[in-house]
Amino acid sequence: MKLRSAIIIATIVSFVSISMEILWMSVIGYVMKGKSGVFALVLSLVLFGIAFGAKFGNILISKNEKNITLIISKCLFLAGILNFAGFPLTGHLMTLHESFFIFLLIIVSIVSFLLGCIFPLLCHISIPPKVELIGKYTSWIYAGTILGATAGPLLTGFVLLDHFSTPTIVTILCIICLVISLIIYLKTKSKILSNKTMTYFSIGTMVFMIFTSDILYADYFEIFHFGTEYSEKTKFTQMWHGKNGIITIVGDESGDIVYGNGIYDGRVQVDIENDSNGIQRACMTAALHPEPRDVLMIGLSTGAWAKMLSNYEKINTLTIIEINPQYINAIKEYPEIASILKDEKIKIHIDDGRRWLHHNPDKKFDMIIMNTTFYWREHSTNLLSKEFLEKCKSALNIGGVVYWNTTGLRDNIYTGANVYEHIVTYRNFVAASDTPFAIPKSSIRENLLSFKIDNTPLFKKNKNTRTILEKLVNTPLIDVRESILKENLWLITDDNIASEYKVDNIFSNFFYGKKY
Repeated sequence: MKLRSAIIIATIVSFVSISMEILWMSVIGYVMKGKSGVFALVLSLVLFGIAFGAKFGNILISKNEKNITLIISKCLFLAGILNFAGFPLTGHLMTLHESFFIFLLIIVSIVSFLLGCIFPLLCHISIPPKVELIGKYTSWIYAGTILGATAGPLLTGFVLLDHFSTPTIVTILCIICLVISLIIYLKTKSKILSNKTMTYFSIGTMVFMIFTSDILYADYFEIFHFGTEYSEKTKFTQMWHGKNGIITIVGDESGDIVYGNGIYDGRVQVDIENDSNGIQRACMTAALHPEPRDVLMIGLSTGAWAKMLSNYEKINTLTIIEINPQYINAIKEYPEIASILKDEKIKIHIDDGRRWLHHNPDKKFDMIIMNTTFYWREHSTNLLSKEFLEKCKSALNIGGVVYWNTTGLRDNIYTGANVYEHIVTYRNFVAASDTPFAIPKSSIRENLLSFKIDNTPLFKKNKNTRTILEKLVNTPLIDVRESILKENLWLITDDNIASEYKVDNIFSNFFYGKKY
């Protein structure tokens, strides 16, 4: 094989390999609900597969295997077939038992193994046995590999994921494998099938992939999501897929349920009587700050909190930071929420919350609100660490308050207590400030009555809402800072990533001696 051909093949193979790793990360991350360690798991499977594949390729070379090009063709063909069948096959097995998810992890390793075999084999058949040329020619093939590995994240990660569905991208990548496999096969001297037969067979397989992908991949995310509970009734009403993640929505009488990358991310409802999404927690801002004129909210999600806070007359500006633009598309489907997209007091920025604060050090707020995701999810530390809370503190006006969701982790309260002088809790939320929480009940009631829809106080709607009003007004806000600092809890930092790896983990309990 000519060196030029080997470089082209190495580039394409590495592009396919990295692109598939991105898709595997996306789907496996969804199934595991963004649990910390997903990236490490997928990366380790890929690297082990490539390493053992390269070792196996070297063994074939040492055995003086005669038809190396045929082996390369077989590896590409099998990788394409397994890639295509892996997702739907694993999904349908998971409807029998969710432990069959491991089958997808096995496929990741096998496909990586097959593609890992190719590099040493390419080097063997394309580099002449001249000592002075081996290093030079190997570096050219390696350069092709690097080029493909760079193009994978750029093209697939930043472009294809935003414009095509996962089944479409998988089909494209698998067809690329089959096309290259066929081209190499036609150049092979020793053949299993004739060129004509192999051409028909390969083209037939590609046509099969194109016309059956929609059928085989139908409801595959519902299957991954619900597993053994999957049925024809468990359908997503909406699904948005992009480089920032996967948003799925399930219809429900108490408010459609929104899932971000497989985990609960709120409900589409703003009825304080229903409160299926804990929307009363948003109203509790009235008891935390007397005049929250400028508010920053990190995380938009369903838009329910934004809608509720937009009804609060004391808020003049509501700045919202959301990393996933697909949430805006989802919100547009709900008229009762969609008005926030045109509300003059609301400004939505598509960005990472921490990065936005870093780039806007001159912005100051009376309140910062975060309905944070579950503490055990990957990257949750970015919004829970001591360093981030200090950054929030620098963005507050005098008397400012940070109000965020602990999702049940007391270490979040402990971390806040190490940054702020005063700490109070409400349900699973914690509020922190350097000013005491001492708003009179009469002022709290007045603030709550400033939540209005069409100039009508939200809490004067009926007897139930008036009961809720009195309940919120009389909710005790006890400063727990001194007591929480006495507990044996983790101080979450950017370095220890404690919320993700050192809490509620059987291994962390063993190594660190902590019990929760």
